[in-house]
Amino acid sequence: QRLLKRTFILLEDGEFDIVPDKLDVVFDEDPENAEAWLAMLMAELRVSNKEDLGKLATPFDNNPSFKRATRFASPKLRDELNGYIDEIKARNEKIIELEESNKTLTAENEEKSVEAEKVLDEIAAKIDVWRNRAQDPEFDKTQFFSDVTKTALSFTGITAAIAAAEALIFSRIDEIAKLRSEIKGGGKKKLLSVKQISEGFGSWNDLPIEWRLLYQDGKKALFITKDCIDAGVFSAENAETSWYNSTLRANQNEQFLLTAFTEEERLLILPTEIVCPEGTASDTVFALSCDEVEKYMSSAAERVAKGTEPAKRNGLFVTSDGRACWWLRDNNKYSSNAPIVDIRGEIDGDGIEADTEDCGIRPAIWVTLK
Repeated sequence: QRLLKRTFILLEDGEFDIVPDKLDVVFDEDPENAEAWLAMLMAELRVSNKEDLGKLATPFDNNPSFKRATRFASPKLRDELNGYIDEIKARNEKIIELEESNKTLTAENEEKSVEAEKVLDEIAAKIDVWRNRAQDPEFDKTQFFSDVTKTALSFTGITAAIAAAEALIFSRIDEIAKLRSEIKGGGKKKLLSVKQISEGFGSWNDLPIEWRLLYQDGKKALFITKDCIDAGVFSAENAETSWYNSTLRANQNEQFLLTAFTEEERLLILPTEIVCPEGTASDTVFALSCDEVEKYMSSAAERVAKGTEPAKRNGLFVTSDGRACWWLRDNNKYSSNAPIVDIRGEIDGDGIEADTEDCGIRPAIWVTLK
C-alpha cells in the first residue's frame, strides 16, 4: 500500500515513465490489485489525476489496463471508471451533433442567400416597370404596389431567417469551444517546441502552415501564420457586423480548425476568450485585434505579409512584389467595414468593406508548448 501511494504521488508529479517499474513490484505481490491497474492506466494515458480520465479526447475502454482495472475493481470504482468513458463519449457525440447541425444550417443559409438574391432581382425588375409605366393611365398601380409589398415582405422574411440561423450557428460555435476546452490531452498530447510549430503546425490547401511567434508566456505562446494562407470576406454581407457574428470567425472555428489540424494538434490549441458587444466569445482560432497588432508587431515592416500560392489562386490580391492586406478583428457592430493591415504594413482601423473577397487571412492561435 505504501508503494502504491507513492506511485500515485509520482503520477501527480507527472513522472509517468517511472510508474510501470514501481508497479511491477505491486503486481508480483497482488496481480489483481485494481488500484495498481488504475495507476498503470493513468501512466499509459499520461494522466496525473483520476478525475482527468473523463477529460481525455478519446475513450480508452479497449485499453488492457482499463479492462483489468474494471475486472478487479469494487463496484464503486468500476462504476466510476465506466463513468469516465461515458463522459468522453457523451461530450464527443455532442460536439459531432453540434458540428453536423451547423453544417446543415450553413448549407441552408447558402440556399436562402441565393433565394434572397433572386428576390432582389425581382424587386429591381419591378422598379424598372414602375419607371417605364408609372405615367401609363392603364397601369394598375394598386396591384403593382400590392405585388411589390409581397415581394419585399418575402425578402424580409428570408433575411430574418438567415440572421436567426446565423445567431444559432454562432451560439453553437461557442458551445463547441466550451466543450473542447474541457478536454485535456493525456497520452495523445505530444507537446511541441516553438521551432517545431513555426516550421509547420497543421496544413492548409495541401501546404504545411508556417507560424510566427508573437509572444510567449511560460508554457503557452501566441502565434500568427507567417503569410496570408487564404483570401475571403470578413462578413458575407456588407452590413453592420462585428467579430462575434462574422463569417470569418465562423469559418476559422469550424472549417479551418477541423480541416487544418489533426485531433492531436487541436489538443494543443488553447481556447481564447474575446469580449464582443454581443457577449464573450470563446474561440480556438481568431484574427488579431488592432491593439494586439500594435502590441506584438510594433513596426510596419513586421506587419507586412505576403500570400501563399494557394491563397493567390483563391483570389488574394497581391502587389507586384507579393504583398497583401489582411483582416483584423473588429468589435464595432455598428460598422459595415472591418479593419485591416494594409499592403504597407499600416493598421487601417477604419478598414474596408466587410464583404471584400480578395483580402488576406492570417489566423492566430494560442498553443501549449513543450
